[in-house]
Amino acid sequence: MKYFILITITLILNMGTAMTENAYDHSFKSINEEDIIKLSDYKGKTIVVVNTASLCGFTYQYEGLQALYDTYSDKGLIIVGVPSNDFGNQESGDNEQVKDFCESTFNITFPLTEKNVVKGKNAHPFFQWSKKELGFIGGVPRWNFHKIIIDKNGNALAGFTALTKPSSKKFINEIEKALRKPARSGAIVMALKRISDNEEFLSTHRIVNVLRNLGDITVRSSLTDYCFKLSESLLLIQGKFLTEIRDKKDIFYTSSRGVGESNIVVSSNISSLLEEVFRREICIDKLDNLSAITVKLPTDNVKIPGIYYFIYKHNRFYAIMRTLVASEICNIEIP
Repeated sequence: MKYFILITITLILNMGTAMTENAYDHSFKSINEEDIIKLSDYKGKTIVVVNTASLCGFTYQYEGLQALYDTYSDKGLIIVGVPSNDFGNQESGDNEQVKDFCESTFNITFPLTEKNVVKGKNAHPFFQWSKKELGFIGGVPRWNFHKIIIDKNGNALAGFTALTKPSSKKFINEIEKALRKPARSGAIVMALKRISDNEEFLSTHRIVNVLRNLGDITVRSSLTDYCFKLSESLLLIQGKFLTEIRDKKDIFYTSSRGVGESNIVVSSNISSLLEEVFRREICIDKLDNLSAITVKLPTDNVKIPGIYYFIYKHNRFYAIMRTLVASEICNIEIP
């Protein structure tokens, strides 16, 4: 009988998770007061929603936003300008005056909405949603030209204040990262299957034999990683959670324990249950939109020195991920 050892590798992949509400649930009336700008019309694109004003010290950022739109629109970037008079009475004109100013002064070609309230209890529903998603700092405009990035799945990705120029390296890097194509499970599996065909492995025949007898390679998406601070009660709570999910089918669960923290990765469809069970524990960090690659290795691997070195330390897996990124298959940052 053959036994297998499981190696689970968790990667940040832009697979997306089901959400009860996202940006696609929101729309704006266009600045011409006739058309409707539905964010759902931009599914699969990266969207930047920015509240604007014509008489602000940051109004010059219109030029940078238009340059960004000119550069990346053919790659899937959409910019939606939302004029607002919420800050310093700096957008006091009517919609027609705002439109004329933007077109005549900055040659703006990206969509503009009618004037909207962007803060407080009367804020447009989009900004109420972004506050829930990104918090007060990222999701709530505190001045004109606050920029909110929406990923290709309609999720709120990040928010940048007016102090971050559209031309800043930090902002552009975030845009370029969001524009990368999502990973395709089949491409990852094929890349892993080809790992034993590389000539560098031929120098160690026994390693080649193991790699060519790999078991199943399974790719699972829609996972969430929670990092909890270690506590006296954490292990007991973890046991309670395992009892809760014992009879659930088609879910993913794995955990690891460090010196001061414990990581738990679960299927996103049971994340609400986990958060309820662990509500009294301290959550240090949470990452959504993850995937796990599970590789089965035959028992022979424990008898062969260097097998893990070749797969990991010898940059084979690293090289595969770099290849996927270079071909725009995978949305992973490789240093």
